[in-house]
Amino acid sequence: MNNDSPSLAPFLRKSLFLLAFAPLCPIAAEENARPNVLLILTDDQGYGDLSFHGNPYLETPHIDRLGEASIRADNFYVSPVCAPTRASLLTGRYHPRTGSISVTRRMEAMNPDEVTLAEVFKANDYTTGCFGKWHNGAFYPETPNGQGFDEFTGFLYGVIDRYFDPPLKHNDTDIQPEGYITDILTDAAIDFMKTAHAEGTPYFCYVPYNAPHTPGLAPEELINKYRARGLSEVDSAVYAMMESIDSNVGRLLNYLEDTGQADNTVVIFLSDNGPVPFRYNAGMLGRKGWFDEGGVRVPFFIRWPDGLAGNFQIDERLMHIDLLPTLVELCGLESPEKFPLDGRSFHSLLTEPQAAWPDRLLYFFPFGDPQYAHRQGAVRTHRWLAVINRQGNWSLYDLIEDPLQTREVSAANPWVFDYLTEAYQKAFKEIYADSGQTPIPVGYPGHPEVLIEGHDANLIHVEDGGIAYNFPAGFANHWVSGWTNAGAWPEWNLFVHTAGTYAIALQYNLKSASPPLHATIESRNDSLDFVLDQPFLPVTIPQPFFLPGEASKYESRHWKMLPVGTIKLKEGQTPLRLKLDEIPNSADLEIKGVRLTLQEGGRH
Repeated sequence: MNNDSPSLAPFLRKSLFLLAFAPLCPIAAEENARPNVLLILTDDQGYGDLSFHGNPYLETPHIDRLGEASIRADNFYVSPVCAPTRASLLTGRYHPRTGSISVTRRMEAMNPDEVTLAEVFKANDYTTGCFGKWHNGAFYPETPNGQGFDEFTGFLYGVIDRYFDPPLKHNDTDIQPEGYITDILTDAAIDFMKTAHAEGTPYFCYVPYNAPHTPGLAPEELINKYRARGLSEVDSAVYAMMESIDSNVGRLLNYLEDTGQADNTVVIFLSDNGPVPFRYNAGMLGRKGWFDEGGVRVPFFIRWPDGLAGNFQIDERLMHIDLLPTLVELCGLESPEKFPLDGRSFHSLLTEPQAAWPDRLLYFFPFGDPQYAHRQGAVRTHRWLAVINRQGNWSLYDLIEDPLQTREVSAANPWVFDYLTEAYQKAFKEIYADSGQTPIPVGYPGHPEVLIEGHDANLIHVEDGGIAYNFPAGFANHWVSGWTNAGAWPEWNLFVHTAGTYAIALQYNLKSASPPLHATIESRNDSLDFVLDQPFLPVTIPQPFFLPGEASKYESRHWKMLPVGTIKLKEGQTPLRLKLDEIPNSADLEIKGVRLTLQEGGRH
């Protein structure tokens, strides 16, 4: 590669954005020898969170063993936060195109029309399973089962508040298995692979672990191990979670080896973004949520003994959007034409690390509230990084000469700075234009019941506030709290697939029902008046422990579910508002969610 090329213009050509989602030539050998695929994704585990990458505090022997036997993409990039990375990884497309632009408040959901890796594998007669954190939509058809996965065990939102005996889903059924969540997810993945292997069916097994994402919950003996090394409470808990991940990756690898499947199974390991909080990260600048190297550069290992020779390092800059086209080519799959891909297959680099690889622009688009989108982002080539800092100002770095970003060099390279920033602005206008909050799908066939949660609501405020979440961000598992003014209310944006009568139940806590609360639930065409006269005091579900500052953020409670009547909903988009006539100071009402159930005879 010529890193001093005077122009990168050819790499902005539309063709790089419009790679057809079309059949690729089969590379795998015989139809009956198609490889299995095990894709392991960890959550908030940075590049430096492996002893393989020099971490002085942590041992990850099983992941290290995988790395030593793998082809390693040492400059592999993802998005700065969880849900956008997952959407791009599964679709081969930049996350704003998929609808997933943030981590909560319905901006994490992926458009169910997107074609996922699971749907591609399923179309090629693979059985497909997902075991862990989904975070790309909590309502069918956004769910794993609606997006191509035959089997799902895990949770749908971005975070879970209990890691021991966790509340999970097995497909559409609520379950609460005993044990630690990382062990439980591994058990489910192994059971899935066992069943597929016994049936002689190739499989795509996606294991998106939720650790080491907070809360900092891990087996106490593991945490004590790192406390004894003088580490902080936070780092001790995070490293304990990563040691548990490593042990469970070892279990997955051992299962493949013990059953003779290792040679014909493609195993991939990576993370979804950089670490949080700041900790050892190989000297790179930034962490989760940053567009600098430390926020988006992650480990990437791929091993397939039957199909990929050797273990070596690829230095080209690759990205999560490249994984789908690479697996399609590597496994000899046919892909239905649907949406244009942004990624490029790096199969050639897996067979020859010095293969020609034309430079290109890699874009890193914003996450969060779209009105602040102009304040963050980045664009990379093999040599250059142009990044918008949190004040909305651009900086330029030479990643070849200065991979740790210690020197800003825009003044010395004005043509590079202008070229990259202009290219980014052009791509931003094309790709980010239609992003926004996704309505909640309701009333899909086979899925008559939907529980919309408090954190899915928009809080309509009055001047002095009058309503809030129990934790300011309104992340998953948070609820509507601090409701003191009847001129404020929660409002959910619905897309009603099937018109009909829906039974409504309210999930809440209420300190005092004296006097009773008079409430209304209304849509654009109907309303339901009811009275809340049954108090239900908050009951906290005990946890083994919490790190300092985590108790309020991850508190888990029991809630009352009260049927309150029915409402008619028409097809199409509608707001659903919950309003109160007045709010006595003694009430202290908290709303966890609203359950809607389509009654018999619903009309499409």
